[in-house]
Amino acid sequence: MASLSPTVRTIETYAVNPRPNPQTPRQLHLSPWDVGMLTAHYIQKGLLFAYPPDLSVDQIIQLLRSSLEEALFHFYPLSRRLRVVTCVGGGVRCHVELGCQGEGAEFVHAVADGIGIADVVAVDGQDLPMFIKEFFPLDSAFNFDGSGKEVVLSRPPVHDRWFIGGYGEPPIRLPYSSPTEFVVRSSTSLLRERIFHFSNESLAKLKARANQEFGEGTISTFQDLSALMWRCITRARSTPKEQITGELLDNNLGWAAWLVHQLVKDHTVPLET
Repeated sequence: MASLSPTVRTIETYAVNPRPNPQTPRQLHLSPWDVGMLTAHYIQKGLLFAYPPDLSVDQIIQLLRSSLEEALFHFYPLSRRLRVVTCVGGGVRCHVELGCQGEGAEFVHAVADGIGIADVVAVDGQDLPMFIKEFFPLDSAFNFDGSGKEVVLSRPPVHDRWFIGGYGEPPIRLPYSSPTEFVVRSSTSLLRERIFHFSNESLAKLKARANQEFGEGTISTFQDLSALMWRCITRARSTPKEQITGELLDNNLGWAAWLVHQLVKDHTVPLET
């Protein structure tokens, strides 16, 4: 098991760039949707893979770097950096764009001393260990079937940015002279985090309960699990009971799941045959 204070030790950091592509635009302007995500936090996700016994560490690192390089050829914006361009005239304003310097995507080779797979997966219902955060350098930042053949994308990603009429031409001028005026970093106290795993049996029981209480067989597993989390979060926030959110706790799980079901139904467009 992990020691009382395990650490993640960085071995080496690489900058991975895609192979040259003459059709890649030199700069990319942000759309209104992109601008709205400038201050959003990154979503941290991790995947665990079995160690291939027939490969050395150096071979694994090289394969991962080559795969990332190939992926970045299609998703080249991920290898770039945002930059702020200040414009003077008619009031100091700035706009944010993806530059063309090609700094590369960061690839980190690190070792988690004293940490095994069991330490990572055995956190169901327990406080999230601090070493999990160390796996993700961007934790506090804002936003095999192949046989040696190149993977060809049937639908290559489209990186063109759309601007709906009324927003004008890019770039979007922001009424700020510096990013410090719109990027606000909160200094919240350290929060306890936990991970919960719902087994197939538990999900089946929740679904049956919700449909018995309200749904009459129409509530899905996703809808009933969403309702459960909705009610738990509302209870944890201790919002005043007279607020409309109090209805979530005054009624049962099936009632909340039915609300989620209706929202999904109202936003579902039937396919024409």
